[in-house]
Amino acid sequence: MKEDKQKICDALLEAFKLTRERDNIVSIEYDVQTEMVCVLYASGFKMLINVAMDSGMAMISDIMKQIKY
Repeated sequence: MKEDKQKICDALLEAFKLTRERDNIVSIEYDVQTEMVCVLYASGFKMLINVAMDSGMAMISDIMKQIKY
């Protein structure tokens, strides 16, 4: 099964919107070419996360590790 990493990001965004701590995340976009995820906050701040060679679960883990700060 080929994982749809953008769909995983979309689902993760919906989960974050249900929380108090991360409801300020506007979008989570996966770039196939660079294998980077861009997390956009309501303030306009953008966080780039390298998810190269990640499985779907590893990508979720990497995103969670980075946004907790």
